[in-house]
Amino acid sequence: MNHNGKKVRSAPLDSVVKISGGGTPSKRIPEYYTGDIPWVTPKDMKSWFIDDAVDHITRDAIAASSTSLVEPDAVLVCIRSGVLAHTLPVAINRVPVTLNQDMKAFRCSDQLYPAYLARFLKWYSPQLLSTVRGTTAHNLSMDVVKRVEIPLPPLSEQKRIADILDKADAIRRKRQQAVVVDELIKTIFFDLFGNPLLEHPTFNAVPFGDLTDRITYGFTCPMDHIEAGIPIITGKNIRDGFIDFDNVHFARRDQFDSLTAKSKPNRGDILIIKDGAIRGRCAILESSSPICINQSVAVVQPNRSRVTSEFLYGYLSCHEVRRKINAMDKGVAMPHLQITELAKFPAIIPPLEAQEHFTQRYRNAVKLGNRISRSVSEMDGLFNSLVQRAFKGEL
Repeated sequence: MNHNGKKVRSAPLDSVVKISGGGTPSKRIPEYYTGDIPWVTPKDMKSWFIDDAVDHITRDAIAASSTSLVEPDAVLVCIRSGVLAHTLPVAINRVPVTLNQDMKAFRCSDQLYPAYLARFLKWYSPQLLSTVRGTTAHNLSMDVVKRVEIPLPPLSEQKRIADILDKADAIRRKRQQAVVVDELIKTIFFDLFGNPLLEHPTFNAVPFGDLTDRITYGFTCPMDHIEAGIPIITGKNIRDGFIDFDNVHFARRDQFDSLTAKSKPNRGDILIIKDGAIRGRCAILESSSPICINQSVAVVQPNRSRVTSEFLYGYLSCHEVRRKINAMDKGVAMPHLQITELAKFPAIIPPLEAQEHFTQRYRNAVKLGNRISRSVSEMDGLFNSLVQRAFKGEL
């Protein structure tokens, strides 16, 4: 890194910060968790600034455990969590907090500006994450972190870099918050049709299964995974409102051909996550290219003489139906969406003209979402380029 044409010196991270850890007060003493001091754990690391936490503890809890009070303007880093498989959570606390044992606090010396350190750690995170080890809970070695060489331009330059990146990031985050298309569709559905589980004054009510030609789920047999072929869609590929084809396995054509029709959905079918905590999440299959689904995905084929695909999607994604689905806890190891029970859900059946009106508004919302997503992707690319330039001394 260069500053004013001169090479900037760097130093090992542990020579310019003081690192402290955290701990968990005894759960056997519930009173420890009745205080007002935020106790930060990995689940709180979802924003750039930490002003509060889900859990709070008392001063007695601090005195009786290995956690300690972290004054504001420390850089907080998650060092043990499954999330380290793909991202490094970093934040700055704006209020005094305490930490659990999965967290570390970095207190900057007078040579280092906290926001600059936080931005540097996010920029350097791919290298750090490449060293992460673990199975269910991934661990980041503090020995590795301590040896990281951090460029140390003058404090005024560190602050300038941090301010530029903070402002750019704020713009980017506001743009990301605009991606609310799925909620917009739910609102449109509710405005037009109300709560679809309740009796409606003008629409007929039928069991949900009467609106479909089939409700089933995908294959249970083992399938070979190859580098190219027929996409295998699993629960992890179903997002709210769309199917993610960027991270799929592929099946051989002969194995695909051997599957029954229930594992090979058609364009316009609704795919639903059947198992786990996010069961009920669904999307319309918009592609006419062949795909197959495994047993973690249910498929709903609309009876197109009675309903549109978009109406069925609106029904399945509305908050009231999702809550009813999430109330299904019949699985032993993990909860499941029981498709036989889903078929019994009460459902309204508006006239096709009203459904087509919803379909048009649905498609307009999707077009809006696509435009916003492209804009967000461009903004992310620009921000990442700005970060790269910042730590190469090119700002």
